[in-house]
Amino acid sequence: MVNNQKIDFKEWLIIEDTHKFSCVLALFPASDAKRVLDWGKKHVSNQDVYKEKGREDDPHVTILYGLHTHDAKDVIDLIKSQKGHLELVLKNVSKFNTHPDYDVLKIDVESLSFKALNKKLKTLPYTSSFSGYKPHCTISYIKKGTCENLVGNKDFAGNKIKFTEVQFANPDEKKTKITIS
Repeated sequence: MVNNQKIDFKEWLIIEDTHKFSCVLALFPASDAKRVLDWGKKHVSNQDVYKEKGREDDPHVTILYGLHTHDAKDVIDLIKSQKGHLELVLKNVSKFNTHPDYDVLKIDVESLSFKALNKKLKTLPYTSSFSGYKPHCTISYIKKGTCENLVGNKDFAGNKIKFTEVQFANPDEKKTKITIS
């Protein structure tokens, strides 16, 4: 969507190359992040990694990417109005295979609180090519058609993670931590 209008994937690639966006994400606590990183190194061979994108080195769940604002002040009130902590439950390993050059190996996530915050943030101007919010944690960008044996893996299934803060990052790589009340 551009200014909350749906666009197709080819248009998204053009916009992505010419416009930088801000995002809000939840970084995994250190012990959970280490587990994801170690799992990826153990199960995804270097030859399967799509070199131009690589492995995820900072496990997180994106709440919304594509925000037009570059100022954290524009999202702070929306985030602070979130009732309670952000919680998620990790599910099975799966893949996105929508990009023409690579697949994304990821852990599916179930979370009503992440979906609610995503919806709040979408009241601000943003650009997205995705029709719905599918929270996930990227493990690695992989070559097309690889790692099929990992799809459905349940090593993370059922693990719960709570977050008390999120991070706003703008295109200049300025990062602002925002505590959830």
